[in-house]
Amino acid sequence: MADNLDGNGLSLSGEWDAFNATAPHDADIGARRYWEVTTRAAHTPGAGIGGAWFTSTVDYGPYGLRGRVRDTKGKKSARPVYVDDATVYPHRHLVHVPADTKGALIASEVMGRSRVYRRLLEAFAIWFDQRHAGATLEWSVMADDEFREEFLDAASLLAVTVKQQVSVPGYSDANGSGDTVVARVTTKIEPAGWGERFPGKWIKPLLEGDTTPQAAFALDFEPVEVVIVLAKGQKRTIHLDAGGDPLLLYPLGAPRRRDRPSADEFFGDAQATLVRLAQTLAS
Repeated sequence: MADNLDGNGLSLSGEWDAFNATAPHDADIGARRYWEVTTRAAHTPGAGIGGAWFTSTVDYGPYGLRGRVRDTKGKKSARPVYVDDATVYPHRHLVHVPADTKGALIASEVMGRSRVYRRLLEAFAIWFDQRHAGATLEWSVMADDEFREEFLDAASLLAVTVKQQVSVPGYSDANGSGDTVVARVTTKIEPAGWGERFPGKWIKPLLEGDTTPQAAFALDFEPVEVVIVLAKGQKRTIHLDAGGDPLLLYPLGAPRRRDRPSADEFFGDAQATLVRLAQTLAS
């Protein structure tokens, strides 16, 4: 393998392959979501592109509800769906471990509002930490500068939600304890007119700290949490206090396409994106 995390041959790409080889799966009871790694393979990126590359497919979908599956053309009778049945769809992933680095990049296929990569990466991080004492594996979302700037330059600011911490005095009557309770007041700020937007030019100053929510929205208090909602084709929510960039989806082909991209199209576009991101990391 190309990577060497600890100077003694520990390979992140080897760990990833070993993790996927165990065919991990999990059922999140709270979210009623099931996922399972079904296939994995090495990926050949082409001449002149180094590092380790892997593909994997994860079946992901909801479970926990009874129902029926109907044939939309009426040629087959309805089939029951039981509580333990999961309605899953295959989500493709491409992983790249650049040479001479201590990290990796993953491109994940997204269908609708699915976020299967979170389940996969959270499970991998736990698995990795348990196998290697003193090691911690962390992950975050990325976007190359050009795509990020294009999104932010054209995005609209839909709404802002701020949270203020206050003290609510206690009362001795109405079964009150008489103690002061710390509480949070949530305020949502959005244009009053239908279809109106806040100026998009406010977005970068807010993200980069050149202005404050108090100054931008005439607040007379310092919020403990600020969330902004942006939109440009895809709607994105950003927690300003958490830092970082919005999670951006790279569209494949025409907007709102009805067909699923072929394997060649998906892995080709994913590879090109990961190569660009790897160059960003190296610079």
